[in-house]
Amino acid sequence: MYPPPHMTHVSSSSYDTCILLLHRYYVKYSKQSNFRLSHEDISLFNTEVFGVIPDNLDDIMLKVGTPSRSAQNGGLCIDIIRFMKLLYFITCPEGVKRDLISCQKRPNVVSKET
Repeated sequence: MYPPPHMTHVSSSSYDTCILLLHRYYVKYSKQSNFRLSHEDISLFNTEVFGVIPDNLDDIMLKVGTPSRSAQNGGLCIDIIRFMKLLYFITCPEGVKRDLISCQKRPNVVSKET
């Protein structure tokens, strides 16, 4: 969810918390502890966190995944950066961008009555 336009400052602790939670999820679902998520790991993540597996998960995995060197079947896997990209495609399937100009702080002009 985006902050209201009048909010221009987000504390670094908010970013830290988001990054830590993201990393925690990533590590939790890396079954082999190799810091790579397979299609199966991503499906489990989506089921447990979002409650549903997106219909287009296969297409998203084709966009962001890389061939796994350790899998015998040559399946796709993703690292932490690609995991963030995958989350973007799941949560913003249309690629909706926020207009950053509307988030800029507007001057608070107070006129003095004389």
